Amino acid sequence: MSTSAIKISANGGPVTAKVSCPRFPQTIVGVIWRYNPDETFDFRCGTFQTDSQIVSLGTVTDTDGKLFLIEGAVLNQNDNPPTPYEIVVEIFQDGNLLNTEVPTDGGKGNIGDKDIAFVYHFTLNT
Repeated sequence: MSTSAIKISANGGPVTAKVSCPRFPQTIVGVIWRYNPDETFDFRCGTFQTDSQIVSLGTVTDTDGKLFLIEGAVLNQNDNPPTPYEIVVEIFQDGNLLNTEVPTDGGKGNIGDKDIAFVYHFTLNT
């Protein structure tokens, strides 16, 4: 599992994440966790779902050098045949887009009658 390195501005404002499935009408849910550089737990940033996609990650002081873990799931609707989904994670600072990525672990595929987990790791550094 790879970890994306995202650069933030030392003089910038708050950092937020948006987790969505913009191309397909799928239901998603999940949580974002923040860890210290030594990988010890720091903070539960918040939860996201289809109709509430933005989570505050914190200020520059809170986030610089920290590791983040997004754990989510695409919830099945018993689609037969299975239908496509694609998760998009966007990181913003001061409302400006810094990074857009599809998680490599479960972020894209087809969903039928079983929920599908996705995971995304990233760091924020000035």
